[in-house]
Amino acid sequence: MITGLVASAFSGILNGSFALQMKKITNWEWENTWFVYALVAMLILPILTAFVSVPGLVDIYMQVDSLVLFKTLFTGILFGIGSVTFGLGLHLAGLSLGNSIMVGIISVTGSLVPMIMISPKSIFTIGGSILLLAMLISIIGVIFLSIAGKLQNEAKESVSNSNNKTVSFKVALFVCVISGIFSSMLNISLVLGLPIAELAQANLPDSVSSYRTYNAVWAVTLNGTFIAYLLYCVFLFVKNKSLVKYKNNAPNFLKAVLMGGLWFSCISLYGAGVANLGKLGATIGWLILMSFTVIVGNLWGIFTGEWKDAPQKAKRKMITGLIILFSSVVLVAVSKFFL
Repeated sequence: MITGLVASAFSGILNGSFALQMKKITNWEWENTWFVYALVAMLILPILTAFVSVPGLVDIYMQVDSLVLFKTLFTGILFGIGSVTFGLGLHLAGLSLGNSIMVGIISVTGSLVPMIMISPKSIFTIGGSILLLAMLISIIGVIFLSIAGKLQNEAKESVSNSNNKTVSFKVALFVCVISGIFSSMLNISLVLGLPIAELAQANLPDSVSSYRTYNAVWAVTLNGTFIAYLLYCVFLFVKNKSLVKYKNNAPNFLKAVLMGGLWFSCISLYGAGVANLGKLGATIGWLILMSFTVIVGNLWGIFTGEWKDAPQKAKRKMITGLIILFSSVVLVAVSKFFL
């Protein structure tokens, strides 16, 4: 249990920190950064890690029901859509605000849906009612954060992206909401891939190695995610003629690779956390992951000066929104005792 909690906490720290490198990348378009990131985080590392850590990986995929593989892959693609818009959300709304809005939605949705999938009748229990209340409170928290972002935006002459075009806050908010909904598919994919994890566990020598089991699931899920990234980035490469920006830009490559490495480390640690947290691991681990992501993401936002010139009213709304979001997380955690 302690191993699971610690692994999930460190996973949240990495998830709240990996995108920080994005601030240091210059002279690249969005697609230049995120394609390299996706290549590392969604394709190379998941496949390599799965083959190294899970014995008989190919045989496992041959044994598991093809429908399970398809569902796991498909929800990975949906997560890819959410992940792509997550990057855009950070880019448009800022590290701290973008993280807060998206993670608030992801936290509740990503914990509630798997609970329903595992035990549908639980939604009609006292615990289920608490979960629904938590979702409502989370939405209220997102509204407060949205107001804070609007106030912050109005205090500036304009909000610009890397192309120096004016970006509407409404557009940034819309992108963040879409990302929040689709990004929760990562945890849903994990639940759908449980048969893969169970076969992987059967191939391992002892239960101590259980942290490896979900690596077999991530290799399927994240390959689906890479498909979404690939299609969108290729579209942008053609549209913006931005492939040429890769020429003679090693520092940017290294930063994007670091982003990918940090994020996959986050996911691998999360799988280890779930494997050690029992039947409700996907719910407990997800809540810990998301809460630490919010904390660390906002700390980085403060340290990098995103809220330095924001009005005091905006800062108060931001803090209030975070408190409300954390309250919803606490409610979801409490609900498990009534399910």
